[in-house]
Amino acid sequence: MVEHCKRLRVQYRTQHRQSWTLLKNLGKLNGGLNAGIAKVSCSNPSARGMVFIEKRFGAQEFRYRVAHREIQLLHQISDHMNIVTMVDHFLDERALRAAVYLEYCDLGSLDAVVYHVAKGRRVHERKVWSWFFQLCGALTYCHWGPEPGKSDDEIFQSGWSRVYHRDIKPGNVLLTKEGGQIVVKLADFGCGVSEDHLAQAGSEQQAIRQQVGTPGFDAPEYPVFGGASDVWQLGVTMMCLCTGTMSPKSRMNPGGQLWDTWRPAGDNYSSRLNSKIKLCLETLPWQRSTSYQILQALDQASVTEMSTLSKDKRPLALYEPYDRESSPARNHIPALESGPEWPVFLAQGRRHKWNQMNAPALSFF
Repeated sequence: MVEHCKRLRVQYRTQHRQSWTLLKNLGKLNGGLNAGIAKVSCSNPSARGMVFIEKRFGAQEFRYRVAHREIQLLHQISDHMNIVTMVDHFLDERALRAAVYLEYCDLGSLDAVVYHVAKGRRVHERKVWSWFFQLCGALTYCHWGPEPGKSDDEIFQSGWSRVYHRDIKPGNVLLTKEGGQIVVKLADFGCGVSEDHLAQAGSEQQAIRQQVGTPGFDAPEYPVFGGASDVWQLGVTMMCLCTGTMSPKSRMNPGGQLWDTWRPAGDNYSSRLNSKIKLCLETLPWQRSTSYQILQALDQASVTEMSTLSKDKRPLALYEPYDRESSPARNHIPALESGPEWPVFLAQGRRHKWNQMNAPALSFF
């Protein structure tokens, strides 16, 4: 365990704190680094009727310390409302078994939405802006901590260790209903790594060149990674959502579907949305905007966009029937009743999402 980052220090428990009951095995979803996923319930009376997710790790994951790393990362970052919350864990070194227990997102993952878009459905542009903002807020929190804009020295002194997800894709974005709107959550940090973990690598090249992630979402600089490669993956994920691209073409996925880096959202969305997604997709990583810069750009654009886009008449529906003529990109009608307001900038002033919902006060760590 790394000693010089305060936020990553975890006292691993050999037994889970709560009592968990299996409801349904879900198998190995999305091909992640795990030994299986299951729906479970908790015996805690305050969690009666609630469903959670158990993500298990076996001997293979112990070999690469995947379980140790994911527990550490979630310990630092899962108090952001757009990152899936870890509520319990255990890690048994002798038996080579471990598990994390996570909040359950009842609307599934974004890849199911991409599938329906590929079949002709369409996501309202208000939702696309909102989900883009939320995911960028989660990524900013991973990269910069609760006070983005600090220098590297200030971040280090604060005890924060930058976290790089390294496998952002629709299958690792979960959806649920909160506060009258659909909220997205960044999930599955099995490929994730912190700067403290990188500092312990045997060499600089070993630290910055690791072949992880999903073909099609690899940045041009792959296998070199960092905050810039996470930003690229965010842009590709948003492109998939807008265009229904299931398997994007890339250097590591040459047989994938072609897509347009100049208009990544396609012709059915506004030029302004296309331009903001394009910020993620600069070919040279040193010219690519940071997650915080993109979040600021989205925040500045929110006032204009919320006043010009047509009303989302189904704020709790994932998608609506595809209709080019009613595309919000074509009908810039002032929305007097715009539904949920633009999401609060959640990368600052962290508030735990469960506290917001008056959910049971389970002991997380």
